[in-house]
Amino acid sequence: MAGNGSVALKRLVEEKFIDTPCQLSALYKGHNISATVTKDAKVLYNGKEYNSLSVAGGVAIVDTGAPPTKGLPYRHVNGWTFWKCIRNDETVPMSALRSLIDR
Repeated sequence: MAGNGSVALKRLVEEKFIDTPCQLSALYKGHNISATVTKDAKVLYNGKEYNSLSVAGGVAIVDTGAPPTKGLPYRHVNGWTFWKCIRNDETVPMSALRSLIDR
């Protein structure tokens, strides 16, 4: 796996594995959640930019009414498996896109 999450997301954008803005989607306990990857490789969710897919996903989960992880203002979640990117009319897990940068 390539570096830390924000570096990997930046590489996906810079190396054109995803076009920006890239719509993200997730389904959590019946809640459809959406966000956007910006040209600066940030995740825009609910009007705020996050440097991490995981933090953005965790905030989104808390917004559905789930409790945050103890000691954090958000729920711990692996953003690479939580989010899917709408790419070329397909919904692709971000984890699958991340694997492309290590080929």
